[in-house]
Amino acid sequence: MPRLLLEKHKLNYHPDVLFKFLKGEIFAPITVEISPVARCNQKCPHCYTAYVMKPEVSPALIDDDLYFKVIKDCADFGVKALSVCGAGEPLLHPKTPEAISYAKKLGLDVALVTNGVLATRDRMKSCLGDLTWLRFSTAAGSPERYAELQGSTEKAFHQMMDNLRDLVAIKKKNNLDTTIGVAYFLFEGSEKEILPFVSELKNIGVDYVQIKPCGDFEKDNYVYKKDTYRLVADELEKVAKLNSDDFFCQIKYDSFRRLEEIEKTGFGLPAKCWGLLFFTTIGSDGKVYTCSGSWYEEKDSYGSLEKNTLKEIWESARFKEVFERRSITDKSLCFTQCHNIPMNAYLMELKDTPAHINFI
Repeated sequence: MPRLLLEKHKLNYHPDVLFKFLKGEIFAPITVEISPVARCNQKCPHCYTAYVMKPEVSPALIDDDLYFKVIKDCADFGVKALSVCGAGEPLLHPKTPEAISYAKKLGLDVALVTNGVLATRDRMKSCLGDLTWLRFSTAAGSPERYAELQGSTEKAFHQMMDNLRDLVAIKKKNNLDTTIGVAYFLFEGSEKEILPFVSELKNIGVDYVQIKPCGDFEKDNYVYKKDTYRLVADELEKVAKLNSDDFFCQIKYDSFRRLEEIEKTGFGLPAKCWGLLFFTTIGSDGKVYTCSGSWYEEKDSYGSLEKNTLKEIWESARFKEVFERRSITDKSLCFTQCHNIPMNAYLMELKDTPAHINFI
């Protein structure tokens, strides 16, 4: 299994883009996240995008032609990776498997994040090998808690697990390079299920499991209990010992500790979110938004891909205006688990070049 870097950013592996950034040149975002769907087949009480999944806020599905136009725009502009996830369950869109294969054909790396219930063998067999990675997300490791924490059913939990087994089997049979993982969001009451669940995932043959917290998001009035991981410290030590040459269990301690620090000292953010230049989001309406904290906020939209190409939008006066305003960080707009946070620390340091850099 290749080495997986799941906790930190990977900007240092893109020196060409960083060079343009430091010179103030325009460049394509490295990764684009597309939300082909703004609805879900589950109702997780902790979902931080639940407030946008309403008919009066967002279209349920992106138009088929626009879906493929968005992908081509990304490839034409020089985007390197497309993450298919967003504010809903992407496999509710019937064209998502075809769109994944199309993106791969155009030279993009492609990832899919799903709750896994719709990721059946029949739906995924045509596109599984076109994915760089596939990740199932779950808030529970037992049928009973799954039904409660996912706003779903015990049957759905078993379907998710069966789908994982099927897709891992397809991967092994066809010797695919696709990395298959599971994100397990940790909540109270998980003491008895963590070890059996992660052990079963290892037995199934997934490549990795992330154990991570949810975050806080003022726009959705959700607050995560910060000391959750301390309540199950002994169990986390046990699952960490399951690591092997072909299985990686990552406990995101840095993320848990950052949440605790936020509770003690407040949500400390860098003055500017430079990360918006490297990562952007596209909604089911075909509009380009600054980030996952601004889904379907018209004022935070750079433009519509129905009217312009991604390159035209990125080079527009509207982009500059929205970026300059939205890149000024604000705790009321930012998600406490935003992946731009560690990226921004790195970028701020690059911008503030110290003296005597040649004395290494």
